[in-house]
Order: sequence, then structure tokens, then C-alpha cells
Amino acid sequence: MSRQNMSYQKTFELAVEMLRGRWMIVVLAALSTEDKLQYRDIRDRVNEGEVRPDNGDDVSPLSDQSLTKTLKRAQDNGLVRLHTDEGHFKPTWYELTRKGAEALRAVRPLIEWMHRHEAAPSH
Repeated sequence: MSRQNMSYQKTFELAVEMLRGRWMIVVLAALSTEDKLQYRDIRDRVNEGEVRPDNGDDVSPLSDQSLTKTLKRAQDNGLVRLHTDEGHFKPTWYELTRKGAEALRAVRPLIEWMHRHEAAPSH
């Protein structure tokens, strides 16, 4: 069965599965601010944005292990591309792919919707 013939629910579940994880969206968002970033810069940007007093006490920093796993999944799903420079130290850079940028743009309305309705009483 082609993906175009897949049910609405199944397609949604596949999208959520690709973007799942505590850090995936914020890692993609960090990468959207520059053409490419090195590993430590991604980690630092995520932690600057997410680990702050107004996010509550239960928010711990993004660890190297979690970032490595998140970047690997993002690469496997075609959301992020890894580049290694030539030279002795061979620095590595990550960049958001077109697919990753489109995924991030698709998620933003959901986040905005939540901000609009988080304080609204449910009926």
C-alpha cells in the first residue's frame, strides 16, 4: 500500500513516531537558527533555551548521550545531515535538511495552538 493510500490516523502516527522524543523538536529548532552547528553548540543552545526557571524544576539539561541518540535518529529519518570537515581534527557539523525544516514548520502551529489554549477552560 502506498503512503498516499494510508489512513489519516496511520499517517499521523508515523509522523509522531518520527518526531517523538523529549529533545527532537528542540534540537531541530536549534539547528534552524544557523546554516550548520557543531555538536557542542547544539547542546548549549538547547540547554540555554530549555533549562530555565520558568520551565519548572524537573527540566534537566540535555546530556551528551541524549543528544547523540537524538541526532542519530534525526539523521536516520532524514531530518538532519552530518558533515565532517577535512583536516587533522575533522570537526563535524550538523544541518537541518529540507525535510527537517518542513517538519519543524509543521509542528509550530500545534505549539502555537497549545499556547493559545493552555489557560482556556475546557468545556
